[in-house]
Amino acid sequence: MLILMLCAALVAMMMFPDTPVAKGLRRLLIELPAKALSSVTPGRIALALILIGASALVALLFEAEGLRLLGMAVPEGLAWVAAFDIATFLDLFAAVAMVAAAARLRGLRDSARAIVAWTRSRVSRIAARRTGRSRQRRVRRPASRPAKGDDGEGWSPAWA
Repeated sequence: MLILMLCAALVAMMMFPDTPVAKGLRRLLIELPAKALSSVTPGRIALALILIGASALVALLFEAEGLRLLGMAVPEGLAWVAAFDIATFLDLFAAVAMVAAAARLRGLRDSARAIVAWTRSRVSRIAARRTGRSRQRRVRRPASRPAKGDDGEGWSPAWA
């Protein structure tokens, strides 16, 4: 019955658009909902879908008790939604996800650099073997020193 009344009002509004009733109905049924829908953001849509999904899950799992629980939680949930802009939380979660992805990518970059450096060293060793030259440098050992305590230098205990 209510749907039939709404359809009749819309037909009357479209047939006689200049009457005061049609202007009032146009404002209530078209302009105000359009203005409200223009302020909807993707964050609010995501929040609504999450809340609907959680509510459906609670209603399916706990049946009548779940519906009572949801009924008690609605006022507090609405207060939370009104107090905090949910888009801020979604931005925060997105920022955390981006930082985590950047850390993973940085680790991947470092691993790739290490693999490239290892590959280059292996290729240079193979090339050096084929040309007959060795690219390794000789390490010269410093001249040996006398052991400490033999010539009176160095630390020694007082009783010695």
